Amino acid sequence: MQRDLIYKIAKNEFILGDESLHGEEHWSRVEKIGIYLSELTGADVDVVRIFAYLHDCKRENEMEDPGHGERAAELVKKLSAEGVLQLGEKSLSELIYACYHHNKKSKSSENINILTCWDSDALDLWRIDIVPDPNWLNTKEARSRKLISFSYKLFEKYKK
Repeated sequence: MQRDLIYKIAKNEFILGDESLHGEEHWSRVEKIGIYLSELTGADVDVVRIFAYLHDCKRENEMEDPGHGERAAELVKKLSAEGVLQLGEKSLSELIYACYHHNKKSKSSENINILTCWDSDALDLWRIDIVPDPNWLNTKEARSRKLISFSYKLFEKYKK
């Protein structure tokens, strides 16, 4: 995965600025959580890392923005068509689905790559003063005290 290129694209697409709760620090934490969680779930770490940087980069505001997942999925499709993202058809489809549905209350999937993406994002709810509830998480690995503690320590480290 070309992390630096994906990061640069996400930063260029993102309009909310450096102080956003949905910006670069969030993306970086989601990536770190996702890498760790992928080791436990067996998810495709490239899909999870790309998701980390692109899932919120099309947000238009900090609060309610129900269309940002769809816009992120469209960006993924565009980057794939341009040859920037070089993922297999299955991985690309999973990434698009994960981005498109990550902010939907009615989301569902049985796919470990998609679930790992969503859990990586949900484990960074600390940034908005929400303690990740194990009942909201999709994988048993994400629900573990060890991973929830890891995500909190990561948040605390970035907060300083």
